Amino acid sequence: VASFLYFFNILPTLSQVVAFICFLSFKIVGREFFALQFDNLLLDTSIFAILLPPIRFLPFLEIPTSNLYQKSVLFMMQWLTLRLMVGSGMCKISSRDETWRNGTALTYHFWSQPMPNRWSYYADATPLWLQKFNCYFHFIVELLVPFGLLIPSLSPIAFLGLSSLQIGILLTGNYGFFNMLSIFLPLTAVSDKVYPQSIVSALSYFSQISTAENMIWSAITSIIALALVGSVLIVCLPPLIQATRSEQSLPFLAQIAKYQRMLGSFGLMNYYGLFASMTTERGEIIFQGSDDLKEWKDYLFRYKVTDVEKCPRFVIGHLPRLDWRLWFCQFQRFNPYYTTWFDAFLVKLLQGKPEVLSLLEDVPFAHPPKYIRCMISDYTFSSPSDQKNGIWWKRTPPKMYWPVCKLGADQQLIYIRP
Repeated sequence: VASFLYFFNILPTLSQVVAFICFLSFKIVGREFFALQFDNLLLDTSIFAILLPPIRFLPFLEIPTSNLYQKSVLFMMQWLTLRLMVGSGMCKISSRDETWRNGTALTYHFWSQPMPNRWSYYADATPLWLQKFNCYFHFIVELLVPFGLLIPSLSPIAFLGLSSLQIGILLTGNYGFFNMLSIFLPLTAVSDKVYPQSIVSALSYFSQISTAENMIWSAITSIIALALVGSVLIVCLPPLIQATRSEQSLPFLAQIAKYQRMLGSFGLMNYYGLFASMTTERGEIIFQGSDDLKEWKDYLFRYKVTDVEKCPRFVIGHLPRLDWRLWFCQFQRFNPYYTTWFDAFLVKLLQGKPEVLSLLEDVPFAHPPKYIRCMISDYTFSSPSDQKNGIWWKRTPPKMYWPVCKLGADQQLIYIRP
């Protein structure tokens, strides 16, 4: 509702504050499931959207702002784009990852990313020279093109370059709202003069802004704008230095980092560095249930890779949090002394909780199973000949990832040693 009101310029400031608080509450309650960089990106964008004119908390009561204030808020949104893109490019270089350095990162990316789609398969099948070209194109777009947003005459070209990268990522992977948000941010640098007058006129109703005519009020909002810009530039220093993997040894940087971490707890002024090191393996966890410890049946997920004959799906806008989070579990190992959400998920499967089972595509039991175990297999895309026969993935023989467990009398997990 708040987003709908904001889109139609109805109490834009109040509606954006409500939207920000709602998503922040999701992030706090969701914990690991909302710990992604683009969740922080949405909050970072929202805080600048709150500051963006027209500032209107009540109907027919708008706070006028100076031209400097309006340009400053737009600059901070462009600065956010620079932090996102340049930080992502710098972290790839500073990580010294061999696949990024030799241009072979994309030979792994399309099948090892968290949630590939149908077009990921075809992109992976493109020639090596094209994948290497796209790999180095990443560096050009992330490290050089964003600075064009700061030059009015180059901003449309910079926007096209940044958008082309995001559209490519959107077509070959499922990243929720990240791509759309990353296209919107650089759009703030493009002048209205670039668009046809008919479009500008049609949208003018939704973008009416009151400019401060009183010199005192204009000066006040201008001072606020300069203070905001200065604060944002200073607080963002530690995350940018972090992207270069340099030590923040200077005392004043340590103090700034302290304030940055405080803001980071609200999802603001964060570190951005996407795919710093390319994942070169794909370990998928296979959840299996049994009633007799002999016959094991697989649980199938809607989006998570498990069935080798299932075509990877497109998920536009929506991000399946459970399926996505399970991708990260391949980097963890079983620890009986440390309880996580993963243990809680196993408990819900053993209890047969409908609200959890509804997140899955296929539950192989009419009643909750007595035992659950988790296996892990390495997955890669299949060959073109196998794909023609309906097989999209090939996988290695499964190995034990999480030992067999059952529910105790206290509804806690009991692990059964083989």
